[in-house]
Amino acid sequence: INILPIFMTSARTTITALVFFALLFTACKKRKDTTGMNAKINSASWNSSAFSATLGIPYIPSGPPNIERTLTVGGLMGDMSAGTEINLSVTNYTTIGTYPIADTLSWNTAYYRSKNEYHNARSGSITVTSKSSDNIKGTFNFIADSITVTDGQFNVSLKEW
Repeated sequence: INILPIFMTSARTTITALVFFALLFTACKKRKDTTGMNAKINSASWNSSAFSATLGIPYIPSGPPNIERTLTVGGLMGDMSAGTEINLSVTNYTTIGTYPIADTLSWNTAYYRSKNEYHNARSGSITVTSKSSDNIKGTFNFIADSITVTDGQFNVSLKEW
């Protein structure tokens, strides 16, 4: 009996299975470290399905050009019409650090949107913990009328312009 073809088929199947599981476990490990945005909204988990960050000089049509660089980080869970959204904005972003959110004389803002209902932050903070040319990471929390956003984190690709 020639067992070589059986052994080769079995070995090929075993190697294929090992490679598949190695890729699966490697991919799963990477998924834990992937970019995204998450938080707790009134103690319920919120995880974005889409997210982005930009850093640039915004155009203001009714006045002189704004020379301050504005950092905007946003995440969306679900779709635009029925989903929920968190948006963070730091005016005059300069470096890693903590930027307070206040409803008086603060240009740093945040909001939580559910369908067409916007909840603007009255207090809180946005903390940038690291930034590279193409990625930004940080934490956030804020209180907006009946909404409390805690344990917020972002790790997103950054587009500078």
